[in-house]
Amino acid sequence: MKIKLTLDKLEFRVALLTEAAPLTCRALLAALPIELQVIHAMWSGHQLIATPIDLHLSALENPIAMSVPGDVVYHQHHQEIAIVYGEAQFREPIGPVYVTRIGRVEGDLEALAALGARVQLEGAKSFRLFKESK
Repeated sequence: MKIKLTLDKLEFRVALLTEAAPLTCRALLAALPIELQVIHAMWSGHQLIATPIDLHLSALENPIAMSVPGDVVYHQHHQEIAIVYGEAQFREPIGPVYVTRIGRVEGDLEALAALGARVQLEGAKSFRLFKESK
């Protein structure tokens, strides 16, 4: 299943990993549409973070600590969705942590990386996740 992601003025499709993270994907779909702002990660590298998004989950699915550009993840403890645009390892002040990988951004990852760099310099940008219209 695919959903749409808008970051600032850029639009992407996100392929949800419904088989690898069925509970998290189901909870995310039920919460759509989501409209917030993204900020840049402080400790975890090249990723944009939207928070708070409480999906009311208590268990990890499809857990990762290291990621690749285009990964979309959910950090249940911090109630945030992160969009990875470059080198990233999920960290907190105490060290590495695991998060649930829920999807993959499709499309122009170079444009995503350029936006990530702008957010780091300029500050928060708009974030919207929504179901595609039929």
